[in-house]
Amino acid sequence: MRREAILIVSLLCVSPNGWASDISATRHNLSVSGSGSVTSGMVDEVCVFCHTPHHSSQSAPLWNRELPTGQTYQLYGSSTLDASPENPQLRSGNHSLLCLSCHDGTIALGDFINSPQEDTGFVFGINDRGRLGTDLSNDHPVSFTYDNSLSLNDTRLHQPGINGANIAPLPLQGGQYLECTTCHDVHDNTLQPFLYEQTLNGDLCLKCHDFTTWDFSVSSHATQAGNTPGSPGPWDNRRAEWRGFNVAENSCFNCHTPHSAPSPKRLLKDVEEDTCLQCHNGSIANTNIAAEFNKASSHPIDLTTDVHDPSPGVESVVVQSRHVECVDCHNPHAVSAADIGNLPGPLNGVRGLDSSGLGELNPITEVYQLCFRCHGYSGSKPAPPTARVHEQTNVALEFDTGNPSFHPILGPSVNPNVPSLLIPSGSVITCIDCHNSNTSSTAGGSGPDGPHGSTFPTLLARRYVTADNTRESPAVYALCFNCHDYDSILNDDSFGEHSRHLENGDVPCNACHDPHGVSSTQATSSNGFPNNTHLINFDTGIVSPTLGNPTPLYEDLGTFQGTCTLSCHGEQHCPGNSCDIDARY
Repeated sequence: MRREAILIVSLLCVSPNGWASDISATRHNLSVSGSGSVTSGMVDEVCVFCHTPHHSSQSAPLWNRELPTGQTYQLYGSSTLDASPENPQLRSGNHSLLCLSCHDGTIALGDFINSPQEDTGFVFGINDRGRLGTDLSNDHPVSFTYDNSLSLNDTRLHQPGINGANIAPLPLQGGQYLECTTCHDVHDNTLQPFLYEQTLNGDLCLKCHDFTTWDFSVSSHATQAGNTPGSPGPWDNRRAEWRGFNVAENSCFNCHTPHSAPSPKRLLKDVEEDTCLQCHNGSIANTNIAAEFNKASSHPIDLTTDVHDPSPGVESVVVQSRHVECVDCHNPHAVSAADIGNLPGPLNGVRGLDSSGLGELNPITEVYQLCFRCHGYSGSKPAPPTARVHEQTNVALEFDTGNPSFHPILGPSVNPNVPSLLIPSGSVITCIDCHNSNTSSTAGGSGPDGPHGSTFPTLLARRYVTADNTRESPAVYALCFNCHDYDSILNDDSFGEHSRHLENGDVPCNACHDPHGVSSTQATSSNGFPNNTHLINFDTGIVSPTLGNPTPLYEDLGTFQGTCTLSCHGEQHCPGNSCDIDARY
């Protein structure tokens, strides 16, 4: 009679949502009739592994299991977590503790309050992903209050409303506590593994997590079909029920895993950039970005670990400790295939810095605002590649439109007389017009865009040789000749000595010109003209002073006129034949 009563109960198990389901067909049927990998060798009762009709524990309705006592659980923690998880043992009737009575592995599966007549005969215990252990730091946080106050403090969460109405059908215990049973319906495995909502397209996660750019299908990760499972990629080590048929369907689970995450903070599938490169190595994404980081010049993503932190309260918008990771430049929830205004889509949704260095911009609207985080006002930058008369490491100051000369990043050039210019006068360019992959579309190739890596020094899209005694050709100064007409330069249209220096003297462009610009805080002037027009800022490794001057000098004398006082290649240059060569033009 006792066995028949329990069998009847097993057929009428009721989910918290109020409808009956058949637990006997799920992996939570641990009896001899169970179809899962963990079953009893002898007990044929189904519900007894959790419930008993008489003399039960008060922990849950008809509860028949001992609960973990005295365990120290290591809880999830992250700078981006605004909730306050507590030890599941601290609150009576905690649903998560009921789950942990099996899934933390500290209590035998056959340890009942009221045991069946037979020995349980368990041969196998819970292992692999099902055994969470007492270290919950790499599992989705549970046992915390999820209320409107939390969602107002963390705008990336939906307001739960009254009794979780806004995140239905996900139930909050007591209408306020997020527990294991918020995501998992222990009696119904229709949506594996025991979920209230499917994982495809992020449906489960987006019940609570609010990412506007994802919800409105801005993010490429939310819309990209990509390759299907079966090829190497993020699906290889994922259990079958987590797998969508493409990137969009896999959604959150491309990068995150809710239990036993290899990288605990933010539950990533791998350490930092390795999470990204599981797809962006050419196996799933269209281009192989991983290969870019193996080139001679690259952003060194592998040099630091655990320095970047997405929480503005932890990591300043001005980078204080030198590092770079994929997520310093990309917001994986917002990256877009289409450009947004002046901004390339892959940079959508990231924060940056204005040109003054005083204002944070979140999100950015221009490329340079992102670059200025590290290459502007940060104090941990490396020395510039060229030693110059006027040393400057802050590129924001070099591009300032108040300078005597600058490449037009922040605004159009102040010089209207540039005969060699191939792009329209008054044009504005971006940092990635010069700093990009050598196989990018910017360089005329079909490789990935962006300054991930290049075969050319200082992450340049095209060749730009800076060494002295370089034989001139369109190839060695390809970066310059992408915007400046080769014939115009060699015909001396703007400077009467260009051909003499480049063709006959083997002097590189870089010997005289500072590609970014010369800050007005350092530039000098004479005869009413600034001395650092036309990007003149000499390379002191090639050019040296003469005639007792502390530095090599250039003097602008008006349109297409000027003079130099310096020593180069063993010859003195100064005006009026006062030394070896008259340097006026």
